[in-house]
Amino acid sequence: RFVIRDTVTANRQSVTGQPGIPSVNVRSWQQRFFDERPPLYPWPSLLRKAGLRRVCKPREAFWHQALDQLRVGPADRLLDVGCGTGIWLERIGRQYGAEATGIDISRKSLRKASVESSISNSLVCGDVVNLPIASNVYDAVLTLDVLEHVDRQIRCLSEMTRVLRPGGRLLVWTINRRQAYTWNWLLAKVGIDVFDRVAHDPA
Repeated sequence: RFVIRDTVTANRQSVTGQPGIPSVNVRSWQQRFFDERPPLYPWPSLLRKAGLRRVCKPREAFWHQALDQLRVGPADRLLDVGCGTGIWLERIGRQYGAEATGIDISRKSLRKASVESSISNSLVCGDVVNLPIASNVYDAVLTLDVLEHVDRQIRCLSEMTRVLRPGGRLLVWTINRRQAYTWNWLLAKVGIDVFDRVAHDPA
């Protein structure tokens, strides 16, 4: 039903960005990681059908509020950077009717999105630090729980800004280095390295 475009060539970059660390194929590493550990959402079929009318995690209420403030509508072209299995891509499409595209590094996640989604969104397999998209294309770009997985964060933000049209809107949600009293914070207190387990950078 969907064509998943794979338009990014393998770039050799440093995973850590630190001198003395050998360069590796970041794209391949990230793709393998998220192919093996696709994002998990309970009741995915229900959430896809409900749009944003049902809240699965408390932070989703903030995301919904932010999207309302961005005034996303049917006339908008929207890009979801790091869309994973496409649950939010479909929920936003149902809620606002925007023409949506999702990009992710994981082919497995995108295949799952193409099979499970009932809305014809475009899906692209690509690298968030080198978006295979022309400049000034989208009215809104969002990235939810992605930036903490990216080593070249400034480049990622620059790319998301580049593909926005003049006056476009950008929504970024990421973990906070000063977070406290969250689930991740509690796990860290009892000695569980949650950041390594899910490839988060706590900084």
